[in-house]
Amino acid sequence: MIRRPALLLPALALLLVAAGCGPEGPRDQGGAKADPVALLRVLPTADGLVDDGGPGLATPEELLRALTGSGDPAVAERMQGAGLLPSAVRHWRATGGGEMFASVAVWPTKAIAANFSVTVAQQGLGRPGVSAWTPTDAPGSQGTRQSGGALERVLARTVGPNAIVVRATGEVPDAVVAKAMERLVRVQEAQN
Repeated sequence: MIRRPALLLPALALLLVAAGCGPEGPRDQGGAKADPVALLRVLPTADGLVDDGGPGLATPEELLRALTGSGDPAVAERMQGAGLLPSAVRHWRATGGGEMFASVAVWPTKAIAANFSVTVAQQGLGRPGVSAWTPTDAPGSQGTRQSGGALERVLARTVGPNAIVVRATGEVPDAVVAKAMERLVRVQEAQN
């Protein structure tokens, strides 16, 4: 079995290389850095979900666990080395089984955040029952949706130097995942 966080290692190495590329320049933030805890506070708790204590700053391992379900210390160390700034996670439990995580990972530049978002969004592709997912309620986001097993859904989007990711498993409705992403993006875009 392939461990999904291990797939992040090669992509994270590319983050540093790709950060120096592009028309905007290697140091362009591309917008305002989010206050990750404050941004996650804008999300209401949807029906059928129980808030697990509100948003809080996350260690790289906690962030990685929210993004992938596993907190591999080696991958978390690589994220830190790639320039990860203070980031936050919010967690809900679904009363019917499953959970939802919303996270905001703040990076030094838009290029790094964009590369990170793509890596997270595409991590499940190639596994049985996993397909690409871009809900119309969350334009510009990309992700995956699993048709069996844990029923994992992942959506990612970049706004400036901020990688916004919503991941859910089990009985969390697709519409709740998409609406959470749409709201986070809308609020952060207003900061720009």
